[in-house]
Amino acid sequence: MAFDYKKFESYSDDELTDFVFKNEISISELKDLGIGRNQRIYIQSKLEQLKSNEINNSQDILFLITVMNNSDEYSDEVREIAHQKTIDIIHEITKVSELNEIFQSCNNSKIKDEIDKQILSINAKTAEEERRNQEEERQRRELDSFLERLKDETLSGALIRSKKNKGEISKEVILNYISEEKLNAVLDYPNKVRTPPKENLPKASEINNNAKQIFFWGSPKSGKTCTVASLLSTAESDFSYRPINGIGNNYANVLKSIFTVTPEEPYVFLPGRNPFDLNVYMPFEIKKSGEKNYRYISLIDLSGEIFEAIYYKTNNLPLHAEKEENLNNLSELLSTPNKKAHFFFIDYSVGNKPDSLGMRPTDYLNAAANYFQTNNIFKHTTDNLYLVLTKADLIPGLTNQSQRKAYAEDFFNKAPYRSFKDSLENYCKQFSINQNGKIIIEASSIGNVYFEEICDFDNTSAKSLIEILLEITKPEKNSLWSRIINFLNG
Repeated sequence: MAFDYKKFESYSDDELTDFVFKNEISISELKDLGIGRNQRIYIQSKLEQLKSNEINNSQDILFLITVMNNSDEYSDEVREIAHQKTIDIIHEITKVSELNEIFQSCNNSKIKDEIDKQILSINAKTAEEERRNQEEERQRRELDSFLERLKDETLSGALIRSKKNKGEISKEVILNYISEEKLNAVLDYPNKVRTPPKENLPKASEINNNAKQIFFWGSPKSGKTCTVASLLSTAESDFSYRPINGIGNNYANVLKSIFTVTPEEPYVFLPGRNPFDLNVYMPFEIKKSGEKNYRYISLIDLSGEIFEAIYYKTNNLPLHAEKEENLNNLSELLSTPNKKAHFFFIDYSVGNKPDSLGMRPTDYLNAAANYFQTNNIFKHTTDNLYLVLTKADLIPGLTNQSQRKAYAEDFFNKAPYRSFKDSLENYCKQFSINQNGKIIIEASSIGNVYFEEICDFDNTSAKSLIEILLEITKPEKNSLWSRIINFLNG
C-alpha cells in the first residue's frame, strides 16, 4: 500500500513508521503535515528498531557498509550495529576471492583492516590444512611401506618395537602380517641379544707357532662375526670340537651360545655391532667323527675397523694410537713363520654404498690390496686365499649352495669388486697360492634373517666352511705339543 496524503490522518503510528522506513515519506514531512512531537519521537524510535532489525537480518555486506557511511539517515547506534554485523559476516566468509571483491568496493579503513585479517587467517588455515593433509598422506604412505616391509620381513625389529611402544600400530595389526612366534622374538630381542666380551689379539709371541693361522677379514657389518659364531656352534654340534682354554675362549663361548637354538628358542638372536675394535684369537682343535687325530685351528677374527686403520695408514692420514697399536700387532702376527690362510668376507647386501665417513667398501679393499703388496703379506707363508660372499640367502631365487657359489663367482668378476678379486688372484699366481694359482670363491649364509635381528639358523654354509678348514689344515700327529694340549684339556 502506497502512502496517501489525503488519508494520512487515518494512519496509525506503526503504519506511518512503515511508510518512513520504506522512504515513501520522511519524518520532516510528517512534521509539516502536523504530526505532533511525541508521535514523531515514537515513529523515530520504531524506525530505529526496524533499521536495526533489517541490519541484523541482512547478509548484504555492501548494504551494511553503506549504512555505516551514511550518518545522515542512520544514527550512530544503528551504524555501530552495521559495523559489527559487517565484521561478523567477514569472519564467516571463507573465500579469499569474495573478500577481495568486497575490499575493492569498500572505502572504510576499519573494514578493510578486518578483511586483511580474515584473508591472512584463511591463508594460514589453508596452509595448515595443506600441511596436515600432507602429513596424513606421508603417514599413510609410511604405514603402507611399513606394512609391506613387515610382510616381507625386511624392516628392522627396532622400528617394529618403536611403533608398537608409541601406539602407532597394535600387536593385533602386526599379527595380520607375521607369525606370533616371530613377533614375540622381535619384542624380546633387547632382553635376549648378547654382545661378545672385549678381548684383543695377543702378541705374536703368545700364539702357538706350530699351528696354521686362519685369518678372517671383513668390513663392519659384513656378516663375518655371525659366520664365525655359526662356525663355532656347528663345530661343537656336528664335529668333535675341543676349545683351547685361555686366550679368546670366553669370546668364542659367547659366540657359540648365540647360535645355539632350542625348541623353546628356535631363533638365533643376532648380535649387534660390537662396540669394541677387536682382533680376536680363538684357538681350538677339531676333527671329524671317526678320525684319529685333531687339527689345531688358530682362528684369528680381525676387527672390521682394521680396514679403516689400513686405509688411514696407506694414505698417510692420522691414526688413533690404539688403532695404530692394533695394526702394528697384526703386522707382527702376519710376519710370523706360521703357514696361513686368509678368508675375505664381502657383504652381498651392502653393494658399494659409502659408510658414515664417506668411504665405500672398495676404497678400503683397494687400500688393503696396496698394503698387502707393499708389505709382501702373502709372499712367504700364505697357502690359501678365499673370497666369501656373505648373506647369500638374500640373493633372489637362489636356494642351494651350488647356485649361490656360481652367483658369487659371477659377482666378483664384475665391478665394483673385480679389482680386489683380481689383486688376490695375482697374489695366488705370483706366490703359488691355492695350488692352481686361482682365488677360491665361496658363498655363505647363516639362514633366513628376519627383521635384521633374528635368524632361522641353517648351518649348511658353516659345515662347508669347516670342511674347508679341515682340508687346508694338517692333522696333529701325536706330538709333544698335542700331548700337552690333551693333558691341559683333561
